[in-house]
Amino acid sequence: NAEVARGIRLASEFKDIVIAVSVGNESVAFGNNTPEVMAGYLSTVRGGVTQPLTTNDVWDAYAGLPGNSGAGMPAFVTNLIDFAAVHTYPILYASSGYYDPWDSEQQAVPEAGRAAAMMDAAVERVKVNYAAVRKYLDSQGHRDLPIVIGEAGWKAVPTGDLATLAHPVNQKMFYDRLL
Repeated sequence: NAEVARGIRLASEFKDIVIAVSVGNESVAFGNNTPEVMAGYLSTVRGGVTQPLTTNDVWDAYAGLPGNSGAGMPAFVTNLIDFAAVHTYPILYASSGYYDPWDSEQQAVPEAGRAAAMMDAAVERVKVNYAAVRKYLDSQGHRDLPIVIGEAGWKAVPTGDLATLAHPVNQKMFYDRLL
């Protein structure tokens, strides 16, 4: 594949600034590639670069939860990576009716403190997601495999069914809490 070959060439050419190489972006979670295809790409890239290697995917693709048909990232993929690059966006699960429900609106909290309570709960959700990935990787014998949060966030601009949750103040509060 031309993209893979170009990535290998660029990582090799710019070793002084390319500190890690990621193959794919949410490719397994959204069905763009099967784990078998990703393993092939990872093996090819592994043979051509010296930097640490990963694949970026949504936390539930790594953790083996219902959003990924119950199957986690297989060992034949995780055996090829040096760290797990995980994406977690609690706002997307909060309003989607998806399988990861959490009390995103915090209606039991008085209105004056509700935004803060929402963002506290969102950060707790990130921690739960992280813990699910850690547990799954540990179950594969990857207790020492680092996990990096590759993407996380909160929408600032209301879109679609996220209109009641998205706000720049909420986004800033989430960001500050997550850090």
